[in-house]
Amino acid sequence: MNKLNIIILSLLMVVAFSCRQEDDLVPTKVSTFLKMKGNDTYHLLAVDAKEDFSDGGLFILANAVDIDNNITHPLVIKTDQNGVTIWQKIIENIAQTSYSLEVTADNKFILSGEVIENSKKALSIIVLTSNGDYEQQYIITDAIRARSSIYQSGNKLVVVGEAPGVDDGPWTTVRPVTLTIDLSNDQLLNYGRMEGEKNEIINRSFTVDAGYVHFAVTDPNSNGSQLVKARVGETTAASSPIIPQSNQVFDVKGLAHYSSGNFCMIGNQNDDFYYTFGNTKDAIQTSQFVEVLKNTIASSVAIHPNGILVVGSSTLSNGQPGDIDYIQNKGEEDFYLALLKYDGTKIFQKSFGGEASDMVKTVLALQDGGIFMLGDTEFGDVRTLLLIKTDEIGELY
Repeated sequence: MNKLNIIILSLLMVVAFSCRQEDDLVPTKVSTFLKMKGNDTYHLLAVDAKEDFSDGGLFILANAVDIDNNITHPLVIKTDQNGVTIWQKIIENIAQTSYSLEVTADNKFILSGEVIENSKKALSIIVLTSNGDYEQQYIITDAIRARSSIYQSGNKLVVVGEAPGVDDGPWTTVRPVTLTIDLSNDQLLNYGRMEGEKNEIINRSFTVDAGYVHFAVTDPNSNGSQLVKARVGETTAASSPIIPQSNQVFDVKGLAHYSSGNFCMIGNQNDDFYYTFGNTKDAIQTSQFVEVLKNTIASSVAIHPNGILVVGSSTLSNGQPGDIDYIQNKGEEDFYLALLKYDGTKIFQKSFGGEASDMVKTVLALQDGGIFMLGDTEFGDVRTLLLIKTDEIGELY
């Protein structure tokens, strides 16, 4: 087994601590722990990541949870192509739970999430400079919270969020909200709260294609999911129940368009990982649901030059060494990675992890064909970030 090249990065102050050993993770060469500890203790929970196309590194967003005070702050980290931290910034003056990270054309950062304003949840958009320094904050106090966002040309930000299912009511059910903000002049271009109550918008299921937003919601009546297609800012939308052939509940966890109108969607039936292909050109349609791996919680999907990347957190051991279906679980959850062809054929699958709970959050297909996976893991008494990089066939750098 190759030993890890582990890089421990401390924010605020350098401290000594007992930690997991090098051979706790298998089998990796580039595996980076990002740890934060200072006067207070923080859990770092992975949220999102984007590639820095100038150097092949990453911009990473995490929620830094102050355990002692139960306050969450945004944390942004810039790494090089090997996952080594170049700089890191925590926005200590703002208590925001963040859901997505966007990078503008001039390399500013947009953090979408929610804050508490006048004892109510409110949508919050934080803008940081190219060095990660705080620039400004947008707050929309109409009792809504952002679940995800996508930056578009013209310095516009499309946001999908939630409002209470009943005006000024509790958050037991929600109504989907779509809006567009022009960041050039701080103008809200459009805003629409859609009809119909839902339980939750699934933040990693949001795409924009051919002028429509697509996202998944859970249905309070069936406890299943629906795929929604809508124009931004409108109050009505087309939706279609997502019903696998088994008629079991399908819990959507990720959605990615690989060409106009065509998407791959991942999720779970019970604790098993499934995917399906679909089309949104006219009516929303899905094809057969195919099992990826049992005992695996789906997390994220991304388009790769060789197919479709899917990741999840797995507790399964399967097959024999050398088999394409071979998976070795080292303890609790491990990072699981698979590459699928567009016909659903599995090109490879891999697992990476140690004896602790390693939960993958997102996967990125890099411009050089490589793959970055971001998640969080147990590290002593706190959770911290875990970043793993592979080549185009899942072999570790």
